[in-house]
Amino acid sequence: MSILKIENLNKSFYRMENNKKIKKQVLKNINLEIKKNESIGIIGNSGSGKTTIIKILFNLESADSGNIYFENQNILNIKGKKRSSVYKNMGLVMQDPYASLCPYMKVIDIISEPIKIHKIENEISKIKEYVSEILTKVHLDPKNYINKYPSELSGGERQRVAIARSIATNPSFLVLDEPTSMIDVDSKNGVLSLLNELKEKEKISIILISHDISTVLDNCDKVVVVKNGEIIEAKSCEEIKTIQDNEYTKELILASKDLTNYWEYLHKKSLKEA
Repeated sequence: MSILKIENLNKSFYRMENNKKIKKQVLKNINLEIKKNESIGIIGNSGSGKTTIIKILFNLESADSGNIYFENQNILNIKGKKRSSVYKNMGLVMQDPYASLCPYMKVIDIISEPIKIHKIENEISKIKEYVSEILTKVHLDPKNYINKYPSELSGGERQRVAIARSIATNPSFLVLDEPTSMIDVDSKNGVLSLLNELKEKEKISIILISHDISTVLDNCDKVVVVKNGEIIEAKSCEEIKTIQDNEYTKELILASKDLTNYWEYLHKKSLKEA
């Protein structure tokens, strides 16, 4: 059973060029489905459209056309309290752990903010207890972290706090936009391990946006490859490791395995095209 279904999603932006308004289509008939307790990785280079999909999903951008069904509700058509109740079940973690957390708020205030907004808990003592439970879920000791400011945390710790905030409302669906691109390797492995743990223990469906196909192949059930606003390939991670239908996907996998062979491959390709 699917938890999220995207149908024929289209989006264009306009820019001025030589005093003329130029239209650029950044999403072209995007169709995507994610099942309950499934993890999908969306791969693509900068400007491919993968982040625009997420912005539309979370109402940060409007779609030109198409539908997005979350738990059988078309979220592009809902407003007010109904929209709030839907987004309570959807968590979002942004790329930059240094910009996504308010520097003037303590960890307890950062995590308790969605708890208060969605009225999950009202009593101060219960909120503190609830935040402590969430911090434990992301492997941060409440005694050491609950009263700290973001400036007192490492990049990996900040990202764990961001994840804690995203799961504070007990969502069934979580989206992470390049969550490991700005942290060190050890922290990256820890965050990815945490996501896999949350998926299994909390039964959360996950979309992982990344430019690194090896990260997706090692941590997701399915990979969706996006190029120039279109989905050019979508397969299980196990299948795509051995069978790639698109040349771009082959290049991504080769680059993740062996850069020397990748540059050699590109050189030979350029000679053929010359």
